[in-house]
Amino acid sequence: MSFYPLFFTKFTEKVVKNVITKSLVTLKTYDTDNTINIYDWNQVSFYVSLNVELFYVLSTKDSKLVFLFNREKSKETYQQWLNRKKEKRNDKCR
Repeated sequence: MSFYPLFFTKFTEKVVKNVITKSLVTLKTYDTDNTINIYDWNQVSFYVSLNVELFYVLSTKDSKLVFLFNREKSKETYQQWLNRKKEKRNDKCR
């Protein structure tokens, strides 16, 4: 899947593996191998509420937003996200 910058400028930026790049949105420098791509707005909101480092926001060809977060700093948050989803499923079963 190809990604395009959310905000178009003279410079283009694509996500390529093993590349250190600078975000045109957050102005943070990051390694593309140390990112996770999240499309789910609920999950994005959860991550942001827990202050997981957001590297970049991209738009796909079909106009969907993709949020790139720091992979290392999001591992614990991901487990919390999974536990939260599991608890919601258990509540529905009751």
